[in-house]
Amino acid sequence: MRQIIIPVLIVLLIMLQHRLLIGNGGLLSIYRFQQQIDLLTEQLAEIEAGNQQLSSRVVQLRQSQAAIESLARYDLGMIGNDEVFFVFDKH
Repeated sequence: MRQIIIPVLIVLLIMLQHRLLIGNGGLLSIYRFQQQIDLLTEQLAEIEAGNQQLSSRVVQLRQSQAAIESLARYDLGMIGNDEVFFVFDKH
């Protein structure tokens, strides 16, 4: 009887260890999920920082005429009504 029980128990132990380490929900899959969570957390932090910068810029543009003028001049290439625009050839 003992000759049958011990090999069966060993096989069961091996099967349980396999499931614990490699199977669905095992240590390996938990490790992979943790890596994915870490990567997504870093990406989220970068996106939140970008959103914070954009929110600050929106508040600045809503509250300051100078900020709107600066945006129009440098980002959109606009000039004022009483200004003259000159283009110089570099050659």
